[in-house]
Parts: sequence; structure tokens; C-alpha cells
Amino acid sequence: MLHANSITAVPRLLALLCILSVFIPAFLMAEPVRSLFVPLALAVGFAMVTSYLLSSTLVPVVCVWLLKHHGPEA
Repeated sequence: MLHANSITAVPRLLALLCILSVFIPAFLMAEPVRSLFVPLALAVGFAMVTSYLLSSTLVPVVCVWLLKHHGPEA
């Protein structure tokens, strides 16, 4: 699991940065439009960072825990 996580870490990080880069211009907009798009950009940013952190830490741990009886010995 650690090997699989290390292989996919860089592509997941690059996908995260590409998605977040789309929302950066929301912080440079004029005020009436900015007040609408900044909360959206922040929500997407926090969701993407949380998703990356969970897919790097919690998902491999839960996968090992759930699949411990389905290993090569079984």
C-alpha cells in the first residue's frame, strides 16, 4: 500500500494544483463579482486539500485494515 501511495502522490498533487489554479482569478476580480466567487473558490480549495490529505493518509490505512484477511496467506 505504501508503494502504491507513493506512486500516485505526484499525479494527485498535480491534479489538485491544476484544479486550484482555476480558482485563483476569483481573488483578483472586482468587488460585486468577487463576493460571489471567493466563497466558492475557498470551498473548492478546502475540499480538494482535504481530499488529498485523506487519500494520502486515511484511505490506505482503512484499506489495509479491511483487506488484512484477503492477503496471499488466505
